[in-house]
Amino acid sequence: MKEKKIKKLCLSSIVSIVFLLLIFIIEKRYYIGVSIDRVLLYVLSYTFIICNIVFDYRKIWDFIFRKRYIIGVIMFATMVILGYNTTSIGQYDYIIQPNHTNYNNLPFWNAPKSIRSDEFLANTPALLSQEFVGEFSEVNSQIMGTKSSVLLFPKLTTLNISVLSSPQLIGFIFLDATKGLAFHSWFICFLSFFSVFELLLLITKGKRLLSLVGTMLLVFSPTVLWWNSQTYLGYGSICLLLFYKLLIEKKVGFKVLYSILLGWMGSCFVGLCYPAWQITYGYFYLVIFIWLIYYNRKKILKRNFLYFIISLSIVAIILIPAFVGSSETIAALSNTVYPGARNSVGGTGWELYFQYFSSYLFGYKQNVNSCELSQFISLYPIPIIMSTYYIIKNKKKEKDWFLILLTGLAILLGIWNYIPIGVFSKITLLYMSTPERAQVVVSAICVFLMIKLLSDYQTDKKISSRRTLLAIFISFATVLVCIYTNNLLMPEFLTPLKTGILTIVCFIMIVLFIINNKETNKYLYGIFIVISLFVFATVIPITKGIDVIDKKPISKEIHKIVKTDKDALWISADASLYEANYALANGARVINSVNFYPNLNLWYKIDPDYEYKNVYNRYAHIVINLTNDETSFDLIQGDYFTINLNVNDTCKLDAKYLISRKETLDSLSNAVTNIQMIDGEDGTYIYKIKCLGSE
Repeated sequence: MKEKKIKKLCLSSIVSIVFLLLIFIIEKRYYIGVSIDRVLLYVLSYTFIICNIVFDYRKIWDFIFRKRYIIGVIMFATMVILGYNTTSIGQYDYIIQPNHTNYNNLPFWNAPKSIRSDEFLANTPALLSQEFVGEFSEVNSQIMGTKSSVLLFPKLTTLNISVLSSPQLIGFIFLDATKGLAFHSWFICFLSFFSVFELLLLITKGKRLLSLVGTMLLVFSPTVLWWNSQTYLGYGSICLLLFYKLLIEKKVGFKVLYSILLGWMGSCFVGLCYPAWQITYGYFYLVIFIWLIYYNRKKILKRNFLYFIISLSIVAIILIPAFVGSSETIAALSNTVYPGARNSVGGTGWELYFQYFSSYLFGYKQNVNSCELSQFISLYPIPIIMSTYYIIKNKKKEKDWFLILLTGLAILLGIWNYIPIGVFSKITLLYMSTPERAQVVVSAICVFLMIKLLSDYQTDKKISSRRTLLAIFISFATVLVCIYTNNLLMPEFLTPLKTGILTIVCFIMIVLFIINNKETNKYLYGIFIVISLFVFATVIPITKGIDVIDKKPISKEIHKIVKTDKDALWISADASLYEANYALANGARVINSVNFYPNLNLWYKIDPDYEYKNVYNRYAHIVINLTNDETSFDLIQGDYFTINLNVNDTCKLDAKYLISRKETLDSLSNAVTNIQMIDGEDGTYIYKIKCLGSE
């Protein structure tokens, strides 16, 4: 007993020293000043770790498991009440009046991610504009400076029933902007974590630790966190769980309840409206649906399927109003140059499969396109190879349809990354996706296969030398491919030191997985957990409040103008992409905020001959530069163009206010158009435009 206490004391001391070193490194590298909130986080984390050492950790984790939903609700409520969000709006602090930083609003955890431009330039400003207007109308007049349907593209908070297809938006209705954004940020995080965990409990037949490991590999994966795509995992997994409950439930009342909930969650998945992932994830969920039916075939009554009529009715009730109300928007988007109608045939993106080798480092050292290159820690193609081996090996025994169906799907979808197949693309609807998006789902399937193999096919026998040598050989070959493809896609990222460390970690993971021994698997679980926590800790930015949006001097002036002249149109000129969307987030009607679909009638006013239609007929970020020359458009990239706008054409756009980085725009005034500064400092200025007469 005394020796045990000494061991615990020694371990606690080591943990304390390591923990203090980590805190020192983190604070010195990432943060300015001391945050009371962060100190509290450190104290709670340290206390929890020490409790697991000093007391019986099995009882602690058993308690957590039994009370997981209560704990989850408390954690979620705490994050919302305290106003923590996971957006990257902190990027504005570096651009908009950077010398007016509110140190109480510095990032609580992690710096904002510049690569997440779709979030902080498009989605979050649109959400906040709807909140600041406060009417929750189906039509938003601030975005693009015109009346825009916000039932689907973009999908904002409304009082329409279709808002139920995005329950994360509901918080804005009964909470203020700060807490509403926190609700929006964390709702899907918690939903996806618990729904994936429960699904894996079903797949692993109740193995808690393995299910937790699988959940972390999926929900805390680099690709999910960088793309902020928890919705596809969360809504899909909860649909599978509700479907399973509906199949096995005997009481009519509960069957009706599950069918209603299934319809609701089904509308959430359909309402995501991004075919590139919905189609590929849809095939994955379809295969699991088939497996659940087969697995429970003896318990199913034929009349059970009548309850799906209720589910389909709920989907229709929630989504039909959104699609009807967005019919013009859908038509406009389908006729754009970008994104337009995709017609993918495959044959690309295979190199991305092997990015699990390094993508968990992207949050620590972001010097690549982290979103495009991030990956699940899938150990591709090993899970597919091992599943195929066990399928063949077990052909005389009861067939494992989970492995058969998922392995078959992974192979079929995976081939599309290596070989262009036009007919296959059309038949499967994959032409509406891209191979680079499809490979993400194949990698997710690999994680599910990996968890299934670790659950049902691990051995407790002595590890044979033959199996060990085979594992080493396969691991060595796979690591070489990983190094080759990683250097191919990002030659400057992998230094010799990084390559060496990553090679060792990847080699060990693959060897342990192939061996799949009960004794050695605990080390594999440990590696997976550490990597997942590291990814979560380095990728997710957490900010308290939205002071960076509404507490700067320029934002207060925008509020003041909007309050007295709410119908006035704004433009951002001689500025970055930030200013237009910052003004939008503060309630201004901004013409060149992110155009979710082309505002053709407006651009025709300054391009009457349609000379530049192919440039502006697209979803786009827009920069305007004022000039005395003739108006012209320049396409910078697929979703980004600039307008060299003749100063007098501002009147054709009916713009009344202008936000800019330049302090000298009033020098462009002439007999037709007067530009007068009315407020500004520290690199951000507001002008008023007066149209004096015709040329």
